[in-house]
Amino acid sequence: MIRPLLRYPRKNPTIVQRAGFYYASPGWRNEPGAEMVFVIRHAERHDRQDPSWSNMALRPQDTPLSERGKHQAKRLGKWLYGRLPVHAPLAIFCSPFFRCVQTADAIASELEGLQREGLHAASATRICVEPGLCEDMAYMASLKQREPFILNAADLIVASPRIDLSYKPVKQVSHERGPEYPGGCVETTRGGTLLRCQTIALELASHPLVRARGTALLITHGHPSVHMVKSLCPRPGGIYLPQYDDIKAGNYDGPPLQYTATTALKRDHDTGLWDLAPGFKVFSNEHDPRLKEARKEKKQRVTRFVFPEGHEPSTRSNERMTDFQVPRDLLEGAMPGEIISLEMPESSEVISFRVPDEFKSGDRIRVRIKFQTGWEHRPQESHDLEETAGVPASSVKKKQSKANKSNKLKMGDAGVSEVSVDYEGPA
Repeated sequence: MIRPLLRYPRKNPTIVQRAGFYYASPGWRNEPGAEMVFVIRHAERHDRQDPSWSNMALRPQDTPLSERGKHQAKRLGKWLYGRLPVHAPLAIFCSPFFRCVQTADAIASELEGLQREGLHAASATRICVEPGLCEDMAYMASLKQREPFILNAADLIVASPRIDLSYKPVKQVSHERGPEYPGGCVETTRGGTLLRCQTIALELASHPLVRARGTALLITHGHPSVHMVKSLCPRPGGIYLPQYDDIKAGNYDGPPLQYTATTALKRDHDTGLWDLAPGFKVFSNEHDPRLKEARKEKKQRVTRFVFPEGHEPSTRSNERMTDFQVPRDLLEGAMPGEIISLEMPESSEVISFRVPDEFKSGDRIRVRIKFQTGWEHRPQESHDLEETAGVPASSVKKKQSKANKSNKLKMGDAGVSEVSVDYEGPA
């Protein structure tokens, strides 16, 4: 069932709903609106480089960029300089978080050359702070968030003198305190976070600043960027995009969503449909050699097989498989070839595995274990032993998984026949 949801502004594309998701209506033909939209994730956060910053900050949800992040943003600006359409309206919209404003400012600084050459209007590098582009605060619930949860444009002028204080936001976003304060907050915006993330790109694509077949740069966060791309084009370049959590974990056949990942979408005015712009990639990091290399590494999946002492390889049919993710604290300082011992959940059994030769700092390792059982076949289960918000990894390891509670199978009784190690690139 497809039903019209809203029209913003008048005579602009209808937003329609399909199976709970909101998209641009295919009927948007020959209507005023942007011809290109660049959905951009902000550069690297400072608290990613220095995790202790969050414990000292008054508003830990609003981390600035790291030094590396500032360089990433500048490289993105230089890359966009030669790829943006010229002699067409250009507008920069960004989320009201420091990391997004700083990313937008670095991009705008590099694009000023287009103004001097007369290829864009003087207002093209002004930054429009749009609350509708802000992060889903649920992804920062573990932080001791404090009010104000997001800042307004006037407060953010300290991050960039290019902010346009005359800009009128498309969406007003509101939050209230959660069960604990300071702590995670709750978004109270009309329609909720999901509706906001699924419709904001469509609304900005029809904004008066870019209505005359212009270009809109949308600087946002990881989770909203996935919804924004999908709302314009569910399968950009033929790639199916699942939920953000699956993309973040690499559980799909597509590229990773890294810092400054950029997706350029172009509208066909004859059909009204959006698709990946020619010459561009989904979640592209072509502008940054280091991120581009990490993107290649993330696409690799390498399996290493090791066998604990006293166990031999087995091909028995009465086996089931269970995955365990090794806590990151066990991998700190780990070197390729090193032997690491791991105490398995719900038993005192300790297994050892060899760190893959291709392992690099920041990689994740999953240990795959085959159990010999007399039971009927069960689907593969996966348990995450990584440290969760506020819970030490050592405590997580001791918790019994729901799956194993249901079948009451003890690993010590089953016996370990095989251990494999899958490694993935940096998160």
